[in-house]
Amino acid sequence: MLEIINKVIGLINTYGLASVIILMIIALYKIYVSRINLWSKREEYYKIMLNNLGRWREGLSIGLEYFIEPGSEYSDDYRNSYYCKKCNESSIPARQELYDNMHFGRLFLSVAATESIDELFSDEWQLSNFGSICEKDYLESTLKIVTKTYELILKDARNDLKKSHTKELLKGLFSSSSN
Repeated sequence: MLEIINKVIGLINTYGLASVIILMIIALYKIYVSRINLWSKREEYYKIMLNNLGRWREGLSIGLEYFIEPGSEYSDDYRNSYYCKKCNESSIPARQELYDNMHFGRLFLSVAATESIDELFSDEWQLSNFGSICEKDYLESTLKIVTKTYELILKDARNDLKKSHTKELLKGLFSSSSN
């Protein structure tokens, strides 16, 4: 720490106080702008997560439409139905894209968001392999946990993005004053 103070005093003696202050402001501004760029990446990952959770939810809801009639959960025809096909067309790619983006998403998303998605994958795996008594039960249970995760991440995103927009406003003020 003493070394840094000596270097700053040396720079002040050599170049003057105004030059050192200007260099410090530039350095702080660059640090600040780089932090704002992290916010835009975070926004991008929230968009990916929410979009895929929404598509997964939509697919599960379409699949559940098959089971509107009482007793239909005992039918073996679901796998060959239009509803199963539509459910799979939406849910499977959304789930896979969500899974694929979590590797880098962990760098930008909050701890609560990543834990929620990890829990979702774990619970869904449990349901698909052991926890469901029929397709309808799987779809209903998975829809509940996907919806819970969606709502938690949406709440988290709202809070984070409020902070982000404040920082974007400040960035705009800095850039317009330097022009």
